[in-house]
Amino acid sequence: MLEATVRGAEPVADRCCRVESGNDRMRAMALVAGGLIMALAGCAGRGPDGPVSGVAEAAQMQPEAGIAQAWTYRNPSMNPRSYSRVLIDPAQVYHGAEADFDDFSPAEVERFAQMLPDETRKALQGSYPIVSKPGPDVIRLRFTLVAVERTVPYAAKATRIIPIGAVLNLGKAAAGEGGSLTGSLTILLEAFDSQTGKLLVASQRRVSPGAFDLQATLGTEETAMAVAKQVAAQVKQRFDAIRAGS
Repeated sequence: MLEATVRGAEPVADRCCRVESGNDRMRAMALVAGGLIMALAGCAGRGPDGPVSGVAEAAQMQPEAGIAQAWTYRNPSMNPRSYSRVLIDPAQVYHGAEADFDDFSPAEVERFAQMLPDETRKALQGSYPIVSKPGPDVIRLRFTLVAVERTVPYAAKATRIIPIGAVLNLGKAAAGEGGSLTGSLTILLEAFDSQTGKLLVASQRRVSPGAFDLQATLGTEETAMAVAKQVAAQVKQRFDAIRAGS
């Protein structure tokens, strides 16, 4: 006569209850995560509420239409086509009252900052001469890191995967914003005439990676690298547009 159950096997009814209980826990976790995403989605990111005081022309920097936390100064006498070579300064770290680097160490902040000129140099090489000395046709670029917003690694990735988080990030992507719980860098980029030192352009931005850049959600260092590559690509695009006469 066969036994009702195999020795050591779990009764079917108990197993079904356990599966349902496990599914309930998963649903509860998803709801909690979704609630966390909703609670944090509206939180303001780190970064100054206006141009940093360390820029000589800060009072003349104007908000960029349609871009949050973005201000620009353009010298009205600037002729960008008079420059054909590029001098890129080592990165600067801002130490004014508006600086905000969370609890990152000075070495970490320096590393994040240096990614900006390093990636810009890589992006421009091969298309524009990179020089080490001032000259009559040399524009000098200087990047200053003003603030760092920390990425929350696992939560940031979850917002791309959990359906409600994906919907939120889809809206952010459409608006050109970074994803939920992904950090940012606030950057000041200045362009000078390399011989006279005259400021040509000053642009301050809070920059986040693309909303669905999963690599950038792994940690703040990955976020900083993604931002540096993004900024470098934008600098090259602007140089290309000037060269093309647009």
